[in-house]
Amino acid sequence: LTQVLLDQCVHHPLLYFPVFYSLKEVVAGGTAAEGLTKYSENYKEDMVALWKVWIPATIFNFTFSPMWMRIPTVATTSLLWTCILSAMRGSNDLEVMEPEESMDLFAGYKISKTHGIVTHKLDGSRDHLIITAHGADRVGLIHTFAEFCHSYGASISESKMVRMGGQFMVMMIVSMDPKATPEFRAGLQQQLGDIADVSTQDITEAARAASK
Repeated sequence: LTQVLLDQCVHHPLLYFPVFYSLKEVVAGGTAAEGLTKYSENYKEDMVALWKVWIPATIFNFTFSPMWMRIPTVATTSLLWTCILSAMRGSNDLEVMEPEESMDLFAGYKISKTHGIVTHKLDGSRDHLIITAHGADRVGLIHTFAEFCHSYGASISESKMVRMGGQFMVMMIVSMDPKATPEFRAGLQQQLGDIADVSTQDITEAARAASK
């Protein structure tokens, strides 16, 4: 009983989960501190899920299992717990925000680390470009794109981002004042062409037709 209590109340909350969250965040391009922050937000749910699996399994194992069956029982429980943890925390976190909840640099829209999801009708009085870009994944890539857009007074209306095979790919609709469009398109290649392959497509006319 003492070993079970130490394992469930000391080892897992103070070592197992902090290491799991820290490594997961570092592998995803973040920092260990960010991982610990996420753990602090999730620890109650994580610990309850852990106890629901391991405490009954441990009691059953040491009460009813013969000696030869205890190791297979632990291994089976570990596999089950790994599947549960992967389903709960294994994927990258997606942050989805309603437009009215998002307040930042880009005219009230927020772009999260993995997805920026904003769906709305495009303003017919502004120019709209579809920008596609891909390049070697590195920390700060989206921040660089976002800062560039902000420097021209442009807003990121919609975006989809994905990380595949060590490459980072993004497709976004950027909206701006028509007067800024020529300089924006020229600056896009000059300032960002060295970190990603970038292409643009003007969808202004289509957006204006759709807004009527």
